[in-house]
Amino acid sequence: MDLYDLLQQPAWMADAACNGVDTDLFYPDKGDWQTSEAAKAVCQTCPVQQECLDYADTPPVEIHGVWGGLSSKERQTRRANQHRRTEAECGTVAGHRQHIRRDETPCGDCSERNRRYQRDQASARRRLDDRRQAACGTRAGYIRHRRAGENACDACQQARRDYEHDRRKGAA
Repeated sequence: MDLYDLLQQPAWMADAACNGVDTDLFYPDKGDWQTSEAAKAVCQTCPVQQECLDYADTPPVEIHGVWGGLSSKERQTRRANQHRRTEAECGTVAGHRQHIRRDETPCGDCSERNRRYQRDQASARRRLDDRRQAACGTRAGYIRHRRAGENACDACQQARRDYEHDRRKGAA
């Protein structure tokens, strides 16, 4: 895009509510919220407000001032939010989280998928713990035996008794 293209006014600008209004209104000084609000009020009556907003958001030029009823900072925030969030599908963990963020009761599909996810995560943690193979003669060894549905060996039972004794002694 060259300078000539940038200086050309799009056809929709002829229909804009701001056509003929003092342009200073749409370029307020920083912190001048009253002027900014007056400009936004003009934009609210505009038949081409969306085209104006799209024009201001079109690269490569960042346009300052009030365009399409939003200040440059508001347009920047709007663009950032558009890229950040997308709608999550129901029946997914992301869908469940989205329901929670919106203070909604999760639908049945999302709740079921979240339950399966939580169960799978717990199972993966247990498998990881088992792979670490806690040594016998330690409290962790005792826990490993119990999770495996085994009777704990004498060394692990003694380690558990010692742990419980120390814990009670510290609480006293």
